[in-house]
Amino acid sequence: MPIEKWLEISIRVSSANADLIAEYLSPLSYGGAIVEQEVLSDEEEGNVLGHSLYATIKLYSLLEQGPDEMVSVVTAKTQEILPTEDFLVTYTEIKEEEWSTSWKAWFKPIKVGPLIVTAPWIKKKDHRGLIPVVIDPGMAFGTGSHATTRLCLRGIVDHLRPGDRVLDAGTGSGILAIAAGKLGASFVFAFDVDEVAVKDARRNIEANELSNLIDAEHCSISDISPEMSGSFDLVVANISSRTVAILAQDLRAQLKDGGTLIVSGVSSTNLKLVEESLREAGMVKLKVNRQGDWRSITCRRG
Repeated sequence: MPIEKWLEISIRVSSANADLIAEYLSPLSYGGAIVEQEVLSDEEEGNVLGHSLYATIKLYSLLEQGPDEMVSVVTAKTQEILPTEDFLVTYTEIKEEEWSTSWKAWFKPIKVGPLIVTAPWIKKKDHRGLIPVVIDPGMAFGTGSHATTRLCLRGIVDHLRPGDRVLDAGTGSGILAIAAGKLGASFVFAFDVDEVAVKDARRNIEANELSNLIDAEHCSISDISPEMSGSFDLVVANISSRTVAILAQDLRAQLKDGGTLIVSGVSSTNLKLVEESLREAGMVKLKVNRQGDWRSITCRRG
């Protein structure tokens, strides 16, 4: 079988415009566009000290021909949105088995409350008594470096109670499901419509020795069995603003009465849209957290 190659296209833009560009370009990318906010961090402690003025949007597509056509399309579409702003488009060809090494160049451990998101090659002594969430994302989204993931992790830390049943909608690398398991959930059901992501999530779940606690499946929210629906104390969904708006009623239906929903992936420009969709679905807003241009909404089933 021939080795699959992927094209990674990076667009470096101002942080102020990153969300807008990412949403516009998402249809061009396998699994959607990823925004990596450039952060200033304490290299020894892993604490995030602040954000730079720039962010990088990453798109992925299977490389079936040369990269020039795809790069030209991305450049033209970015120019449509940012006609007066300078931006930089670069690309890299990645063999699928090389993915796990390509991201090591920029990854650093990230602390969120008692958790430390780390990687298999980082020495355990660096955990310093924290609870490790060990992630190798493969081709999936979720290393803790993106603001939306950190917002969801913070929500889990703040709202998960030992023994809770948790649903992770759009699990990606499995990072949120693993965090919930490490913090005392009694059961986690994690799903994603991306089959590759589910394979990566299962691998990470096994590496964290949580296979007996977390069930990761390739399915959509409509495939969840009637017996399981409505049984969750906590639902987390780090997905796009528009997807949250569309699935608001379905997400609510997975919760027990009084259960908590945490949604992230909400851009500042779409905050009102998502809030209104959740309100119409019968959710009661508790709190909005923010990091840069991204928001997470915590609400309760009324």
